[in-house]
Amino acid sequence: MSAHDTPKKPTPEIMDWIDSSWGLDADGVLIWIRDGLTRGIQAGDPIYCGLQSNGYMVCRTSTKPRRIIKAHHLVWYFTHGEWPALQVDHIDNNRANNNPNNLRLASKSQNMQNRQPTASRGLPKGVNKSYKNKFAAAIQYNNERHYLGYFDTAEEAAKAYQKASLSLHKEFSYYAPQEVI
Repeated sequence: MSAHDTPKKPTPEIMDWIDSSWGLDADGVLIWIRDGLTRGIQAGDPIYCGLQSNGYMVCRTSTKPRRIIKAHHLVWYFTHGEWPALQVDHIDNNRANNNPNNLRLASKSQNMQNRQPTASRGLPKGVNKSYKNKFAAAIQYNNERHYLGYFDTAEEAAKAYQKASLSLHKEFSYYAPQEVI
């Protein structure tokens, strides 16, 4: 497992500061659990977390050295009492939705299976233009590429990819029905 597969846990000093300063309310919102020394922060006030250009919410500690920590890692920590051992996947693909019910642990591969499909070269995810004006469908699973066949239309190839994704990737498939409360 590479270093990019798990969120880096802050130092013990930062973790002590987090434990004594921040918490999670009943609605899953990150809050201050003590009054702040400056800026009129009171216990129960929400923590200001900013939105990064990649869609993730991040929070910055007020202690030195200051650290930027992804909000979904903090929510996982406060919900489960331990730093996430794997990547934290947003079930609904909304990186800003850090409700505890929308988060689950996932391997890097599982997290990538749940990514929103983007049209590449004007074609659906898993579909490529092939020879003789056919469309090829293929899917990645367990570090192996599985070829699904050639189809007359991109739509047929996309349906084959979706069916294979549901079968192989199961609940981590982007196409799986997701229930987030």
